[in-house]
Amino acid sequence: MTKVTVVIRTTGEESKLKLLRVTVTSLAKQEFKDFNLIVVTYKNKEFIEKLLRERLPQHRYKVIVSPIRNRCFQSNLGIKLADSEYVAIIDDDMVLDSNWLGTMINIITYSSPKVACICSPVYPLSKIKGLSSHDTYAVLPLYQQFLEFFKRILKTLSITSTFWPKNTKILSKKVKEIPTIPSNCMVCRRKALIDVGFYDTSLQEPLRGDDYDLGFRLRKSGYKILSYDSIKAFHIENYLVKWLGKDSRFFMNMTLTEFYVIIKHREFIGSYLILLQMLYRLIESFYWVYKNKKPTLVFSVLKGIVKGVAQGFRAKQ
Repeated sequence: MTKVTVVIRTTGEESKLKLLRVTVTSLAKQEFKDFNLIVVTYKNKEFIEKLLRERLPQHRYKVIVSPIRNRCFQSNLGIKLADSEYVAIIDDDMVLDSNWLGTMINIITYSSPKVACICSPVYPLSKIKGLSSHDTYAVLPLYQQFLEFFKRILKTLSITSTFWPKNTKILSKKVKEIPTIPSNCMVCRRKALIDVGFYDTSLQEPLRGDDYDLGFRLRKSGYKILSYDSIKAFHIENYLVKWLGKDSRFFMNMTLTEFYVIIKHREFIGSYLILLQMLYRLIESFYWVYKNKKPTLVFSVLKGIVKGVAQGFRAKQ
């Protein structure tokens, strides 16, 4: 039996296929070879099969067409079809260190059975090119420097600044126990994912918080989540650019799903930090009003908060 199954979820759209090609190439360069691959796509199955034949000729692979476009549903399809003890879940726009998979498998193999997942830091691809955030900041026009400075100050209100540091345990120089899953770039015990019922498919696209939700449910079931900081993964896609031009519904549903997850797991986060996150998203919405020239986005975000909170309180704990 193969040691690990890599699961990638993608829409299969043309813009995503270019990114997927880079991700698959990154997998082909992994030093650890004992893996197979499942790609769950919404469209363009034949193109993806051809890509995998070319780039991963020595590996078993499957390309599954999902009847719906939903990353949680697609993740679950891949996990259920996996026939290995471990499952690696990555996005379709990632570049991985060449020792990423082998290192992650080695750590989880020798960890306690109560460790459900090993995560790694994920950075923008600009980091690979040696362009630091300070360098980027310094060459911007004055008004954009102000916006960047504003975003940095604003981020002190967010969960990543208020919740994560206080709930992270340093286990060694390279390993931390973290409060939940920060992004879909991880290796997990397949049994643990089965135990908690996989991803929550009540989250509807466009969505945010599927990773947090899965991590919190694993913790409620007695599992732990670790992060190994000495290996890296990189996002190719620039998510700030990706959100330019999005309509009100996009921002409403992204906010709704986030606060559904936060309220659903409020015992981990606490009321005060949830209120700060609400304030953070509301203030942040003015940035998107400026970038997208759509004043109604503020009301869409507020509507998303209200709906997400209501649905979170109704959700099964």
